[in-house]
Amino acid sequence: MKIQARILVVDDSLVVRRLVQMSVRQLGDVEFVCAKDGMEGLRFLTEESFDIAFVDINMPVMDGLTLLRLHRENPAARQIPIVMVTTEGDASVGDEALKRGASGFVTKPIDGKVLRSLALELIAKHRAEAGGDDL
Repeated sequence: MKIQARILVVDDSLVVRRLVQMSVRQLGDVEFVCAKDGMEGLRFLTEESFDIAFVDINMPVMDGLTLLRLHRENPAARQIPIVMVTTEGDASVGDEALKRGASGFVTKPIDGKVLRSLALELIAKHRAEAGGDDL
């Protein structure tokens, strides 16, 4: 299935940002906006519209969980699905992210198939809840 989507990738690692882009780009006509830390990511989420965001948990300036909390406090943008990305192997980190409002989480090293599947599922759900177009 091919989609058209606008995706935010927030990670302090250029390699991870590119890996996420390469993995998800296979879904179709996808536009990416990238941020190198949580503060920049939060600014994008506040000022622009996205179908989904992939956010690293451990970053300088502002970590991903803080970005998630501040984003969820913004009524105009809080419906955007946020997938947390982490190097933490402990499932409690993902559970904590879900409790704080994350739509999902993936662990590094990133599995492209898992990332694409999660992106498709969450974008479709987001669009259905917003009453928008199908994929």
